[in-house]
Amino acid sequence: MVGSFRDYIWECIKEAPSAWRRGMIAVTLLTYIVIAAALLLGWHLNALSNFQLATGALLVALLEILVILPFKLWKANTAKIDELEDRIKSKIRLSFSMNEPGCVRPNTYITAGPDKDVVATWYRIKVEALGVSALTGCRGRLVALERGSSNLLLGETPSLSFAQGDGLSKIISPGVPEYLDFLVANDTHGAHVPVVSEHLSQAVRWNELFSIPGDHRLRIVVVPRDCPPASIDLLFRWNLNPRTSEILVV
Repeated sequence: MVGSFRDYIWECIKEAPSAWRRGMIAVTLLTYIVIAAALLLGWHLNALSNFQLATGALLVALLEILVILPFKLWKANTAKIDELEDRIKSKIRLSFSMNEPGCVRPNTYITAGPDKDVVATWYRIKVEALGVSALTGCRGRLVALERGSSNLLLGETPSLSFAQGDGLSKIISPGVPEYLDFLVANDTHGAHVPVVSEHLSQAVRWNELFSIPGDHRLRIVVVPRDCPPASIDLLFRWNLNPRTSEILVV
């Protein structure tokens, strides 16, 4: 507290010369304005003496140091506090890159039936916690899938699973990114969204979402329990060939 008061006194001392100069300028200009206005009205006023000018400048400087300077310091400190609070506040960030090993996992075995495994490429969203505390209860959903003007999900928002069998809900810790599965593709079965099969609407043809080539737009949202949700929009340029198709962030 003492250090803060000393800092304030030092700021006042540093501000005093500039405040004095601004006070002299303000009082001088005000004096000339008043004298000129009086002459227009037919009055004759004497110019202020040096002592009067100095006294006026001193009053203006004191007003600036005692009233305006504290307000300026308060405003700057409030902005700095808001900035620091915003930095430490927990947030969530979603990203994707074809060059990120965690986002694109080729040659991964998946079960296609009893005693039958196939090799496929998994595509995943990178999920990161920004701040100083972990984000709990993070859940991922596919909220939009469009081809041209067609809404392929028909209003459904299926849940997506986190990688490595972690299920639907995940704790995201700062510095430890997690990955959310949103697409899987191979030569045999084409591409499909690995949605959780429970309670899915039969109105959506889940196995035919990517049955024809074209640009598909996907929007994925991760909803944490501790902060506002985050979303990412992707463009899946699907040409029926997993090796030459690509996914872009839009």
